[in-house]
Amino acid sequence: MEEFAYSLNGEDFFSLDAILGKLEDEDGEDATHVYKGTCVHYKHADFFIADDIIDAMTDRASHEGDDYSENYCSELELKEHKDKLTKIVLEYLDANVEQPSFYTIENVVKMTVEEFKKDVA
Repeated sequence: MEEFAYSLNGEDFFSLDAILGKLEDEDGEDATHVYKGTCVHYKHADFFIADDIIDAMTDRASHEGDDYSENYCSELELKEHKDKLTKIVLEYLDANVEQPSFYTIENVVKMTVEEFKKDVA
């Protein structure tokens, strides 16, 4: 089921209950339009990049071992190893860490306050 968020200015989005409250108080007295957008929740996979871990490890190794660490983790440069590392880490995160509670808004539609009230009735 799709989740929606609402805004009076097209930038700051809120739940349905919150926007209904805003329409009733001073913030919404002069409102002529409401923006409705689809909430798209982020996942761990949106933020995990195997290259970041590999780069951090090789940078630390370089600080410790200078030229002697040149080939450290070079096997991880292969796509199959990056994919396996990604799979392992994401499986762990998905099983043990709550998914992000924040989201982005897409497919924003601008409607009059009257259209909004009919839409949510």
